[in-house]
Amino acid sequence: MKNKNIKKQKKAKSRAKAVTKQKNHDGLIHKKYKISYEPVTDEEYPEEIDKQYNKIHDMVYEEPKKAISYLQELKTKYPNVPILYNWLAIAQSNVGDFVSCEITIKENYERNPDYLFAKLNYAEICLHKGRLDEIPIIFDGNFDLSFLYPNRDTFHISEVINFFGFMAIYRVDIGEIDLAKTYYKLIKQLAPEHIITKRVEQKISNKRMENLALNIKKFLSKSGKLEK
Repeated sequence: MKNKNIKKQKKAKSRAKAVTKQKNHDGLIHKKYKISYEPVTDEEYPEEIDKQYNKIHDMVYEEPKKAISYLQELKTKYPNVPILYNWLAIAQSNVGDFVSCEITIKENYERNPDYLFAKLNYAEICLHKGRLDEIPIIFDGNFDLSFLYPNRDTFHISEVINFFGFMAIYRVDIGEIDLAKTYYKLIKQLAPEHIITKRVEQKISNKRMENLALNIKKFLSKSGKLEK
């Protein structure tokens, strides 16, 4: 489940890393932008949500059952606030209600298709169900944040890790290992111990072993040494 997983900080000093350029349209980064460790959204939340931001965030992880009930009320009241759907889906996942979680993810993507985490969560569903042809559509054919959001020059660290982590796994699944490794190098540099970095590392390693086994099988078959 993709999530910013940060608390809102009213008075926060900014820390950022510059990201360098790469070459082609399928590469990682195509213009310089900053990666921030502080909230970067310009979205204005309704006052009721803004005042309880940290409380709701904590409730999602510490009291998910209670959070589900409250978030469903808020979602009905504020249907165009994407983070409510994101929180609700996480809370539903945390209590093991994966059917409702998937419904919420789809609803968020349908209502808020430009919200990065709505895209990522829905793309995860497509990935797990083998609907790989839908993924380029979800991201409008853009596999870099600078193309997906050309009017932004700063992205939160969680946006970068989640986005490039997903893209790395997607590239592995469509057989583009070299490009997956390029994505992996970036997130490893930014967050070497992050669970997403570890997941990508394992995915690439498994695919490498799978390819090695396949090549050995082909070699033995050609040399006539493979038992039938």
